[in-house]
Amino acid sequence: MCSEHNRLLIIHPEGNFHNNPNLFGIVELLLERGVGIDYVCEHQSWNATLPVLSGLRVFKAMRGRIPETLAPLAESNHYQLIIGIDQGILDGAGTARRLGIPLGYISYEILFASESGADKKAPEIEACSSIRFAVVQDEIRGRCLHEENRIPLEKMIHIPVAYRGIPEIKKSSFVHDALKIPHDKKIALYMGAVNERGMISSILQSLQHCPDDWVLLLHDRYGKRMNTASIPESIRERIYISNLQFDDFRTSADLLCGVDVGLAFYNPLYTSELNGKNIANIGMAGGKISTYLQYGVPVVINDIDPMTRYVAQFNLGSVCHDFSHLWDSICEAYATSSAQSCQAFFDAHLNLDRLIDPFMEQVMDLMGPALKTPPPQTRPLSFKEFLTQQQRR
Repeated sequence: MCSEHNRLLIIHPEGNFHNNPNLFGIVELLLERGVGIDYVCEHQSWNATLPVLSGLRVFKAMRGRIPETLAPLAESNHYQLIIGIDQGILDGAGTARRLGIPLGYISYEILFASESGADKKAPEIEACSSIRFAVVQDEIRGRCLHEENRIPLEKMIHIPVAYRGIPEIKKSSFVHDALKIPHDKKIALYMGAVNERGMISSILQSLQHCPDDWVLLLHDRYGKRMNTASIPESIRERIYISNLQFDDFRTSADLLCGVDVGLAFYNPLYTSELNGKNIANIGMAGGKISTYLQYGVPVVINDIDPMTRYVAQFNLGSVCHDFSHLWDSICEAYATSSAQSCQAFFDAHLNLDRLIDPFMEQVMDLMGPALKTPPPQTRPLSFKEFLTQQQRR
């Protein structure tokens, strides 16, 4: 049970922890250690319904009004630690200073001064000056954060964007049946925001070379419905649009167990402050890649350091350097990789259960010795177990 005196305040304006496997896993692990969490975010279209977890309280503020939500919480709760996520560090720093308690930082998006402007970056640098630790995905993004936010390297904790555990894989016909895809077709899945940052135009253009025994499946982030009017008639028989809805990433197991290859491309557009260098230095922050590998799905990626090296070294799929040969890369990934090699890599290099200790030690040291006993190892709920649990509620 979570004590009212062992509470942690997380400030995360984006409010998408249910679709961020890494953050969701961190929240779960903290709750299992007896840490009560108050999660403050902005009300967004994608977080109208958030998972119910024992010990977690969610507070949604109107856009730009998080300080108004924080004020009464700070007065009435005995917080021992505040963690600001991305721009949440701005309000986190002020609140931690007023309460006289430690501050931590989790970075999923990096703002570069050359793109955002020095005036916008300055408050973030100031807020980070008082942090006790910073979670970032790898050495590449750690160096960027060190240079941009002036955070000492020794305060960095490297945790890739990934969830916990190795799920049991049972190949499923759920996707074929639900979307009326012929059972003799293999499926290449594009999962996430369907836009140019994910190189969607290049993917669609490649469909003229799609083999007869393959189809492309598009599953938009947050299950948004897509407008198919712009898709040329000549390729429509090779492309399927997912209308499947999932409450959070944990319930997407049937989708992942029903596809053959996962596509994950990161294309810096330099059209906004988060679409440029933040993407060019994506490193191990690609949550799609880790999710595919966790479920044993071989990946096709573009040139992403260090994943490009890992794909070749650990037989995880293929790297596409030329989209006119995308389907050759897809067929190569399907033919040469295996579910076992993908899951073995995930377990050794991405599994949050194996990588959480440095972060947890920091949190426990700051919140007190009573929380230091780790719980027994747990595994993620299966799709059916999760549905059963929700029905019981």
